[in-house]
Amino acid sequence: MSNLLIIGAGGYSQLAKEITEISGYEKIAFLSDNYTDAISKIKDVSCLQDDYESCIIAVGNSDIWEKISEKNRYPITLIHPSATVSRLSMLGDGYVVEVKIVICTHATIRKSIFICAGTAVNHDAFADRFS
Repeated sequence: MSNLLIIGAGGYSQLAKEITEISGYEKIAFLSDNYTDAISKIKDVSCLQDDYESCIIAVGNSDIWEKISEKNRYPITLIHPSATVSRLSMLGDGYVVEVKIVICTHATIRKSIFICAGTAVNHDAFADRFS
């Protein structure tokens, strides 16, 4: 793992940045319409993605997240090291598994889901896109 593009620059994206740093990413860049240290605006995601191995959408608004996800060619799921994820669960791409989350046996989590810190996703649970 070496580089990652984070779309967004608010609190959620700062959590994603922390997980990427812990995970050993060497180059982390932000796209944001409001963050002065961002390399560009969110609308430029299609042009800039090819310069990065992976891309995570870290925007708190699910409507915006859904629109952007259609352009995300390299989605990744970030998992905080304090999270517990069953090897028998099924995880999609495009979200952050935050601090102290537990995902139990046979839980299915599809693409682009918000899972907040401390959440337990019990056995056989199903979470669909953008929920």
